[in-house]
Amino acid sequence: MKTKNNLIKITLSILLIGFMFTACKKEEDEADNVDATANNIVKMKVDNDAEIVYKDNFSAGVLGDKLIIGASDNASGGDVEFFIDPDIATGTYSTGFSISHGVNGQAVFTTITNSTSSTLTITKHDTSANHIEGTFSVDFNDNNTGASRHAEGSFNVKYL
Repeated sequence: MKTKNNLIKITLSILLIGFMFTACKKEEDEADNVDATANNIVKMKVDNDAEIVYKDNFSAGVLGDKLIIGASDNASGGDVEFFIDPDIATGTYSTGFSISHGVNGQAVFTTITNSTSSTLTITKHDTSANHIEGTFSVDFNDNNTGASRHAEGSFNVKYL
């Protein structure tokens, strides 16, 4: 009888350990999937247009004294670029950065030249892991039409 109880305890222990490893592996896999899908995405909405997710052609890295993020969307023909201080801390900024947006090779806005009001909010920036997240909001005069417009969006970027 004692041998049967020990066998049951050993079997239950093996099953429990197996379940623990499976659960841990699943959580790690889910965390990896979240990181893989969350990084290197820029989302932007202009006025009441549909939100565009820029992730088809993506590059991000520090060049000289700027962190440059560039992304385009093949479906819309649009692109967006950010020029940010690579050491920027979390917080909200109205100067010290540039955002530009174009469609089919035509510049729609650049915050340096035609923004009447722009805000960049850095919500996370891990300079050792080269990961930055934030939001932006830009009021601008459209280069193509002269109309007053508004763009807003978010980014979650892993850079070199």
